[in-house]
Amino acid sequence: EGLSVVLYLFFVTSRAPDKKPDAGLRHAATSQPLINTAIEAPSNDLSTDGALTISGQVVSRSSRDPIAAASLTLTKQSSDSSRDLKNSPQKLRRLYIKEEVKSGTDGTYQVNAAESATTYELTVRADGYMPQTRLVQVADASLSDIDFQLVQSSAVSGRILDATTQPIEHPIVRFLSNEDKPMLLPESAPSPKDGSFLVTGLPPDTPLNVYVIYDPPGAGDTSRGYLEFIPVGNPIFRLVPGEQKTGIELILPRAKERYVSGTVVDESGDPLKGVRVWAQAVGEGA
Repeated sequence: EGLSVVLYLFFVTSRAPDKKPDAGLRHAATSQPLINTAIEAPSNDLSTDGALTISGQVVSRSSRDPIAAASLTLTKQSSDSSRDLKNSPQKLRRLYIKEEVKSGTDGTYQVNAAESATTYELTVRADGYMPQTRLVQVADASLSDIDFQLVQSSAVSGRILDATTQPIEHPIVRFLSNEDKPMLLPESAPSPKDGSFLVTGLPPDTPLNVYVIYDPPGAGDTSRGYLEFIPVGNPIFRLVPGEQKTGIELILPRAKERYVSGTVVDESGDPLKGVRVWAQAVGEGA
């Protein structure tokens, strides 16, 4: 039998790649560019005691209703190496995370910008919505009307079954963005005895592949049961904003096992620990 697989490798570091402001993007509520170069602060500026601030409102894109208690994080790219930051959470917070606030009942927020002439990343998260990040350039005055319109996230629930349609306990369901750049997305908790699962926080309007990880409890490295499988039929989901897709049955095949092994190293040839490698079938008979 032929074996046709694609190997995916993810190595997670604590430092995000450098981002450059995209002057072509535009923020939600106005026609102003996404990168807002501050002009002289208006008379109703929310800043106090001469502090620079960024303010605006968080609303739902579909209903335009304000979103209360949304979490906003203002960050600045650090010049420290990712390894140094990973080994020192205190240094990471001091150099990278600058300010965290919550939106009010009317969706408005105000966050302090400690440094002028600086480009920040402003990220907003809210339950039931997809996170959103914007680049904001602070010159020498406060910024207002930096608004966010959040898209509702989606969810998928159902059961995980074996080839005889019996529920399987302990598997985890994961989704993978089926786009040019693979992206790991939220996963389910290990399923109970009835094989049920629920995955929330999924992005709408994008094709999503699903796969299931199964490692029987206590089996450790000696396990030769289900490992990582694409469910029968290789289902692909495309959800609409806010969709709660229920009643999905993911059936795992029980087939002869095949193995691909090797070593993952860095540019210096040193082995890397904790890197996750998996295979995905791309053709019949894989």
